[in-house]
Amino acid sequence: MRVTSGYCRGKTILAPPQGDIRPTAERVRQAVFNTLCHGNKNIGVEDHVKGSRLIDVFCGTGAMAFEALSRGAEHASCIDINKIALDYCRTNAKNLALSDKMEIISSSALSPPPAKQPCSLVFLDPPYFTELAPPALKSLAAAGWIKNGAICVVETSWNEILVWPKRAKILQEKKYGKTKITFLNWSTEST
Repeated sequence: MRVTSGYCRGKTILAPPQGDIRPTAERVRQAVFNTLCHGNKNIGVEDHVKGSRLIDVFCGTGAMAFEALSRGAEHASCIDINKIALDYCRTNAKNLALSDKMEIISSSALSPPPAKQPCSLVFLDPPYFTELAPPALKSLAAAGWIKNGAICVVETSWNEILVWPKRAKILQEKKYGKTKITFLNWSTEST
């Protein structure tokens, strides 16, 4: 697995050979970041990555965070409860020389620590069919991680149907094989 673009393009992201960690496929990551960096009529035409602070929740190997940092994100926080995942994330951060732009946190997505600063970009890749994404978004927002107007990118199985919090507006959904990517806009104002 490799970083698909930016100044770390082509560099390897290590992943465990088997187990519970399911890294986002390269072609899906590239499609997600092409949308985030170049925009479209659904999410707006600005670059949502460059200069952003982001959080990668259920981060696994940290692939989404590394992709964002490679494309100009300012800072990434990675949260996971899996010790093996966090070990791989730390190793990858060191190998890619990105440790100084990252914070790696061992925590449940449902009870995250308070944020130091809110993030304009949120990635969630929970285990499929667990319905963890909606409550994780609520918990992250309550802990101050999600900035008003943030773009939230959620990876699920193509056939999962979730009920999103009222503050999350679906901007776009795209299917890539057995994966569905949902782009949400988060509002801190209740509607």
